[in-house]
Amino acid sequence: MVRTKDADGFFTSKLNEVTPNRDVTFHPYFTTGRRGKCTQYAFVLATLIALVHFSTVSAADAGYALVDDFSHENFFPNFELFDGTDPTEGFVQYQAIEDAVKNEYIEYLNESTCLGVNYKDRTPNGRPSIRVEGKKQYNQGLMIMDIAHMPDSDEWRKGGEIDIIEGVNDASNNAATLHTDSGCSVSNVTSFGGQGNMDTQAAFSGFMTTSNCDVAASDQEKNAECSVAAPTNTIQHYTGPSYGTEFNKAGGGICAMEWTAASISIWFFPGNSTLSYSDFIKTPDPSTWSIPMVKVTGGDCDFATKFKDLKIIFDTSFCGQ
Repeated sequence: MVRTKDADGFFTSKLNEVTPNRDVTFHPYFTTGRRGKCTQYAFVLATLIALVHFSTVSAADAGYALVDDFSHENFFPNFELFDGTDPTEGFVQYQAIEDAVKNEYIEYLNESTCLGVNYKDRTPNGRPSIRVEGKKQYNQGLMIMDIAHMPDSDEWRKGGEIDIIEGVNDASNNAATLHTDSGCSVSNVTSFGGQGNMDTQAAFSGFMTTSNCDVAASDQEKNAECSVAAPTNTIQHYTGPSYGTEFNKAGGGICAMEWTAASISIWFFPGNSTLSYSDFIKTPDPSTWSIPMVKVTGGDCDFATKFKDLKIIFDTSFCGQ
């Protein structure tokens, strides 16, 4: 990585060589500073890591080991830009890497990675945006990402899908969702031991709005699937806004997802939390963390077969499903 300062005083980074185990076919320039499309409509990722569970002779020593670090300069070499038709039928034109670089929709912002959109022009054929897909597939593990900023909110499936962060329009709280084909319903044990029972220890802090993960479930709206809404500020285990503009005002936050053969859990830690990223990366032990926002388990769902060979995807779409 080579960095130079241009006439305006901005630093420019050039990926000028292919390092071992990286498949880089295009070497874009990224700006680091105030230029580009890193605005209120951008997704800014400070850190993204994936860990795999390992076991030792002693069960008490079992834990997670780091397998991938996609932070900053490691991000783009390990992701591909999807430029096909939006699978969710949104009013969007996903950009190939050449156009994304030329129009500054992707860039390095300080020590973070920025994924932006066209927010100025009239675009009758769909708004230019970014969808990145990881080159690697995963089968269970622990994933942690530190999000500095997400798009403001002013105004399927073979192998399954785990939406760690999902929201639309002016939402201020996340709605994590699991998508599968038929044959996967989960236990509806929400917030305080079942639909508002305040006397029972919470299994997770969110509120399950639908429990059938089938995209075509007849007793739910289309594409509702297994959805868990993050708690609002009227709920005991509320930790702060988890989506959109209010999330950004609160300083972002850290999301973590643990995927095992028996359950899928998601945590949210706000930017003003006493925990820092270093606390998670050293020796991550989800059993010592607070109550998760989501813990999906039970029911008639075989997690090992309904969720497999998944890859990491980030996108910002407009309209659509």
